[in-house]
Amino acid sequence: MGLLYDIWLYIELLSEHKVNCPREEKELILDLLEEMQSKEGFFRSNLSESTSGNMSSYLLNTKMALDIFSYFEIRNRQTDTALNWIKQNTKNIINFNNPDLISDGSFLYIISYLENRYDIDLLSDTELIELTQKIKGIYPDYPDSIEKFDTVININNSLNIGLSVNKKVIENYLLSTQLKNGAFPLYGIGERADSLTTYLSIKTMKQLNLKIAHKDELNKWLYDQIYKILKISI
Repeated sequence: MGLLYDIWLYIELLSEHKVNCPREEKELILDLLEEMQSKEGFFRSNLSESTSGNMSSYLLNTKMALDIFSYFEIRNRQTDTALNWIKQNTKNIINFNNPDLISDGSFLYIISYLENRYDIDLLSDTELIELTQKIKGIYPDYPDSIEKFDTVININNSLNIGLSVNKKVIENYLLSTQLKNGAFPLYGIGERADSLTTYLSIKTMKQLNLKIAHKDELNKWLYDQIYKILKISI
């Protein structure tokens, strides 16, 4: 995982448990965010990532950075520059012709979230309806994954478009991919735990009130992971 993803996950965990970030860590995080922001306004996932890549790869990074600023209740030049970049590039990022459920569905949720959070207009009502209808059309045949389930739940929560969510299918998928240590692997494949996939899996189980299996093992893995984030990422 990249540095920004690790920091975001750490902040999400602090926020979920209503814990304040220690002052020294806050200062280090804000310094890192300043280094990771490009002159155009978007954020890289780590300090070595190029700023000349595909614009779509920077949207999630930038949303995560804005989430971190929001946790600290900061609205400043950095956040305004990031929002201006998003405003200027939203229509170039989304594939209206052949949208993908996970990437463009996630963009749809992110855009809706940012519009509501920052009271800005990124898509017209016509564009929003067009993209929503196309996402609904490709959803039924899209392969199962935690990314798919998380995307659909996010879209339903933010736009209330009524995509069907089968709790039993999701529960069976999660039980079939969960590792012995309680965590979850990237793309649901292999024996190597992935932090972001595990976070999304736990988030989904909580949202759907599903029982979390291997809870003791998972709590230990999460504790170890938070320690690594603190020692390595920051």
